[in-house]
Amino acid sequence: MHPSLAMKKVQTKICYLCGKPLSAPTDVDHPVMQQLFAPEIRRKHNVSELVTFDVHRACNAAYQSDEDYFVRSLMPFARGSVAGDAIYAKALEDFRTGRQVPLTTMVLSEFDPNPSGLLLPGGKVVKRFDGERLRRVAWKMVRGLHFYHAGEVLPEEWPTVGVQIYAGETPPPEDVLCFVSIAQSRGRYPGVFDYKFDKFPESNDLHYWALLLWDRIIVRVIFHDPACACDTCTSARYPKTGELSEVAAASNDGPAAGSVTKSLPGEACQPPAAPKFPLKAADFIARGIAEGPALGHVLTLAEDAWFAADFPLDEVTLSAIADQTVARFTRDHRL
Repeated sequence: MHPSLAMKKVQTKICYLCGKPLSAPTDVDHPVMQQLFAPEIRRKHNVSELVTFDVHRACNAAYQSDEDYFVRSLMPFARGSVAGDAIYAKALEDFRTGRQVPLTTMVLSEFDPNPSGLLLPGGKVVKRFDGERLRRVAWKMVRGLHFYHAGEVLPEEWPTVGVQIYAGETPPPEDVLCFVSIAQSRGRYPGVFDYKFDKFPESNDLHYWALLLWDRIIVRVIFHDPACACDTCTSARYPKTGELSEVAAASNDGPAAGSVTKSLPGEACQPPAAPKFPLKAADFIARGIAEGPALGHVLTLAEDAWFAADFPLDEVTLSAIADQTVARFTRDHRL
């Protein structure tokens, strides 16, 4: 790792979480959460080298429960790596000894073996998430690391932020795989947490981040540059009165540990399009649904089931969705 990127305690006069000057009481915050590191891993590595900032105590406390949820909710998908197995074992031990039982019970309830009444093949289940809580924590990590590298406060609420998590059997799209293979690794402990970022001037200074958790999960975060001149970003900076918002006006008082303006080569990856529903009308006509309103209704039901199953693309699961949707429609409408 390049010496200029070494993690350390950073002195600053601004709380990067709210953009306001620091004032008592304060706490020490780890943008890269310590709880990502299981005790077994902490014993092997000096995690005190993680970057820390002083922040307002109230700002820090406002994230605690969401950070707990973030780790517990994604942890089941981390198994299979050294760090992932360690954090999984830690969660089981906590549950057995009565720690974080309500949270773990809630996370277990998010597993659904019958999404929308469907029976998924191969004993598969769907894991549901509180997306807003995951998004909030992922964005916090990016905000803290961006502040570390660029000395710039990013607002908590920024309308052009996009967060996507790839875990389990959800394969990352080509743009993510391309970016991860090309961009510089910046994490101090990549087996537990790594991150990569760049900015694309040719795409209106789009910021592109990839967070790699436990060597098993990828979190992609993209957002417009704070100085972006698009209507959405301009409206966020100048709400209602036309005056610069408080966070946007915060001075850059953080440490600049490296440039974020370097763009990737010409073949740099592009953000992917939204996933498209792969089943077609012909798939249901072949299963006996006649053209007309019934066909449109069946397509809507199937798309809802596909969405609930987390956008599967394999033929076996798609065929099961089509078959079970037709069976459900036929039963309900007595065709």
